[in-house]
Amino acid sequence: MKRIRGENQDSQIIPKYQRIIHDKFILDVLSLASTRLSNNEIADQITSMYGFKVSPSVISNCIQTVQDEMRDWHERPLENNYPIIMIDGKVFKIKTEESGRSKYVNKTLYVVVGINADGQKELIALYVSNTESATEW
Repeated sequence: MKRIRGENQDSQIIPKYQRIIHDKFILDVLSLASTRLSNNEIADQITSMYGFKVSPSVISNCIQTVQDEMRDWHERPLENNYPIIMIDGKVFKIKTEESGRSKYVNKTLYVVVGINADGQKELIALYVSNTESATEW
């Protein structure tokens, strides 16, 4: 890439001396990805939101990184004993596409929180189910 003398060469995504993309940028990418846009469409939206061009491969890498981190978190060993475990579910209406038609379906997000012997709360698990029922608990 050519450098222009006298021009500011700082990255518009990553601040100087920082090597990690800003959380807001990643959240925006994930939010757009959740609407089932393609990586090209997400890149176009990010360009209009932030005013600079992002390649579809950057979008793909952001999504893959978050998916890898989530998988690692879900597969981590639990290190504490939890005398108290709280489980709660929240039902959300999620828009889906079936046969070219939009449809809303209920999905339940379950949150599992453990309270350790010191009284500190720890998020143990998050998972999504099609129903909220006793068998899911």
